[in-house]
Parts: sequence; structure tokens; C-alpha cells
Amino acid sequence: MRFIITSTGSDDTSTHVWGGTYNSGESISVDHLYNLEGTYIIKAKAKDRYDMESGWSTLELSMPKNKAIKTPFLNSLENHPHMFTVMRKILTR
Repeated sequence: MRFIITSTGSDDTSTHVWGGTYNSGESISVDHLYNLEGTYIIKAKAKDRYDMESGWSTLELSMPKNKAIKTPFLNSLENHPHMFTVMRKILTR
């Protein structure tokens, strides 16, 4: 079984070409980065080895744009990734 996924919305219209070969019922995942806030329509369908296609399945989602929050404390945690583990051990004693 193969699949195709399209996405339309605020900042793009993208189509993934027929991809992969998967067993019926097998779960797959596809990543996509949305650059703008907005509502997007994701559509997907499958095609079997005999080129028979399913109907389209659709999913509507709203994508908020995340804003990075930078503080000196968070920067220090990023620069010293093990600091959180040490702090947690100290605070839970």
C-alpha cells in the first residue's frame, strides 16, 4: 500500500508524492513545518498494489505560531543540559 498527502492553508500548498510501501493497517507518520499561523486542511489517501485508490480522508487543524521565550535562566539550561537533573536531585532531597 502506498499513500499521498496534501496540505493547503495559510502559508503553503504542499503535496507529498506517492510514498512508501506499507502493509494494510500499518501506521505511518509524515512531518511538515508550518511557518505561519492559520487553518490547514490535510488530505490523505492510499493506493494498493493494483493501483486501486481509496477516497480522500481529511483533517482540519489550526496551527498557532510558537514564540520562543528567552530568559537568562532558560539560556543557562540550554547551555548546561545536565543542570536540570542536578537541580531536581538537590530540590527533592
